[in-house]
Amino acid sequence: MTLSPLLLGPATTVHVGDALDVLASLPSTSVDAVVTDPPYALKRVPASRYTRPATRRPQCVIDQCSADRVCSECLRADAVAKFSAAPMLGQQSQNWHAQETHSRGYADNDPVQFQYWCALWLQECLRLLKPGGHLVAFGGTRTWHRLATAAEDTGFEIRDSLAWLYSSGMPKSQNVERALATAGQNASARNWSGWGTTLRPAFEPIVLARRPLEGTMANNVTSWNLGPINLAGVTEQPGDADAIPRWPSNVHMDDSSARALTHHTTQDPRRVFWVSKPNKHERVVVDGVAHPTVKPLDLLRRMVRLTVPKGGLVLDPFVGSGTTLEACLLEDVHAVGIERDPAYLPLIQKRVARQTRDEPPATSDDVIHLF
Repeated sequence: MTLSPLLLGPATTVHVGDALDVLASLPSTSVDAVVTDPPYALKRVPASRYTRPATRRPQCVIDQCSADRVCSECLRADAVAKFSAAPMLGQQSQNWHAQETHSRGYADNDPVQFQYWCALWLQECLRLLKPGGHLVAFGGTRTWHRLATAAEDTGFEIRDSLAWLYSSGMPKSQNVERALATAGQNASARNWSGWGTTLRPAFEPIVLARRPLEGTMANNVTSWNLGPINLAGVTEQPGDADAIPRWPSNVHMDDSSARALTHHTTQDPRRVFWVSKPNKHERVVVDGVAHPTVKPLDLLRRMVRLTVPKGGLVLDPFVGSGTTLEACLLEDVHAVGIERDPAYLPLIQKRVARQTRDEPPATSDDVIHLF
């Protein structure tokens, strides 16, 4: 179900509904960038949902569309219906021991259907972007290649792969020695002491892609005011005032990782971006409701600043608690968001309200380590 868009101030609009439905209703070449943190996996569902034949929509006006040869629009509508109720898996759930979490949750992922689903919403994002507009999409370490492949197959140019490093990941590994002992294989269990199934997560990949330019870069900038990335806007100044600023890199780090780098090397750690994990000021809670996967506000601000000129328009098809929308407000950029779970609307409204009321932005104090 899709509700009427909510205007949360002059610069922010939120649509409540499934992303595939809402995206199809938006006008082409209308946004300057897509900055989003989509679900990282798609839970396996009965095969019958995907194998049943597509049907002609009652409202279809294409004469050639029939039960034997369904038109492309009806095929797309059928695919949207198949995915609209599919459980989406994130990197972390409210109960991190639950199945829908980092490593165990991916075991329940349907990779082929996940890539197909990504292609559906990415195809719409490509249509909505102006030529030269960028896509910034967070991914999971086991599934981001499906996201990147879907983007490339859809028509995006993959410009880079960014990494956000953090030092407080929590592994969800199976103790093989204990598993064998539980299964009654005590004799062989001792041989597998220290063996497990997963490494500790310590980074998240980010896909940076772009809708192809129209002509040369100069032509595209002149026509659409898009195409390049704002290097000056994300350049870290060196500690020495007389030193030359470092060229921005494609690596981002939390404070703990940056401190470790400072301790173990003589190189200037400002060659990478320092981004703390979301803290208690950034995370919003309304009536006990909180979003399980929240990205750092400063990291989203950098992604917006990197790809969108002031006054531009950013689309986030998977708003969650609204971090991207808040980042856009802080960077003087307009935003359109989509969220299919109405329970998160109060969180989004609270984020927008604290910026439109000129409340101070969140600080980097009191980092909460959640992994």
